[in-house]
Amino acid sequence: MNLTLQSIDHIYLLVFSYIDLVFDMQKNFKYLDELIHGGAKEIVLTSDIVLGEDEESDYPEGINLDVDGLVIDGNGHSIDACSKTRIFYNTAKDVTIKNIALKNAVVAIYNFYGVLSIFDSELSDNTSNLAGAAIYNNWGELNINDSVLSDNASECHGGAIFNVNGTVNVKSSRFCNNSAKGDGGAIYSGAKLNIEDSELSHNYAGGSGGAIYDNRGEINIAESVLSDNESKGIFGGGAIHKNRGDLDIVSSKLLNNWAKSDGGAIFSIDGNVSITESELSKNVSEACGGAICDGGTLKVESSDFSDNSSKNGDEDIFTK
Repeated sequence: MNLTLQSIDHIYLLVFSYIDLVFDMQKNFKYLDELIHGGAKEIVLTSDIVLGEDEESDYPEGINLDVDGLVIDGNGHSIDACSKTRIFYNTAKDVTIKNIALKNAVVAIYNFYGVLSIFDSELSDNTSNLAGAAIYNNWGELNINDSVLSDNASECHGGAIFNVNGTVNVKSSRFCNNSAKGDGGAIYSGAKLNIEDSELSHNYAGGSGGAIYDNRGEINIAESVLSDNESKGIFGGGAIHKNRGDLDIVSSKLLNNWAKSDGGAIFSIDGNVSITESELSKNVSEACGGAICDGGTLKVESSDFSDNSSKNGDEDIFTK
């Protein structure tokens, strides 16, 4: 094969053009940081964002969101933290994040006293050494709409979300394949949690509450499905573990959940549980209460229980 100088130059030109194209298709955290603090109230991404090789030390807490009324439209792109740091630290009000994938972060978003809304987005493959691999909500308001939180994993509590002293509103969203070595495979909440028209499935807790663990807070669930969740802790709750406070379930289904301990679907300690027009089926407890183990106040109206089972023979409800 004979290569002329002209043909070699042509090859080099093609190679470097390709490299330039790749770099143009993705930007780094500094680029996004400058967009956020550049004065515009709405940012529309034109490329993926990937943490640069030397950026981890510059963004140990992620990119600071401190601009009230900011809108970040991912335009179908992703932000990848390369499993090294957080993506966003939000302290602002009325921040909207939409049409984006947030992935491979060590806690994708920390919301501290902020008001944050997420639309049409995916938060996946994020991790946490403590709690809330996708979102840690501390004294903030968090709204999640038409989004998917999947394959997030916490070394402690709240595989996807950890909510303390704040409010979390979930609508038309899916939580699936999230896990926590502690409590709350998908969500750990100690405040207010509202879930509507959503699905929580195939989540796992090494502790209690395969999908949700709530400590002295308030939970409202409507028109939702909690299925195939598992808890392996000694205090149970295959789908939900409720420690004091109120739990209100309306027009929902709790199906095929499993607990190594009590309450195949629900375990409640000193809580007020109300279930209306709902279905609890095929839940399994390896101890007491195939569907529910209740140690507080329980009110059930117009609901169906079927094919639940427990090792101790309490197919549907066990009252402590």
